[in-house]
Amino acid sequence: LYALIWPGYLLPPLIAVPVVDHIIPYCLGILLIRSRLTIREKEARETLRAPPLDICWRYADLLNNLTICMVLLFFVGPYGYQVMAVLLITAVLIYGIDKYLLLRVCSRNQVDSDRVTLTYIQLLTVPFGL
Repeated sequence: LYALIWPGYLLPPLIAVPVVDHIIPYCLGILLIRSRLTIREKEARETLRAPPLDICWRYADLLNNLTICMVLLFFVGPYGYQVMAVLLITAVLIYGIDKYLLLRVCSRNQVDSDRVTLTYIQLLTVPFGL
């Protein structure tokens, strides 16, 4: 099961999400702007503007990863501690990537409520209740 979890389950979201959400749209925007001579500066800026960081999907990723790794602890095997170590590494990587995206890449995002955070905290009772 360790081979299934790492790199099969924990690694692809770390790589795919920033590439699909930020790098590919930016590169396509550059190609679009270069290919059209009639595009105005305001439209070009809007095309290249990065999307806001959607934190609810990161909460969901962390919750899913934690739940699956906690369930794997119930299966006796020599890789239990390695699964939890990889979970810690991916959590640190997610933190680093999100911090970079939030501070350097993403556009400003107004969050008026702590509802997502409170829901995440309530849902954390599932893996910790195991």
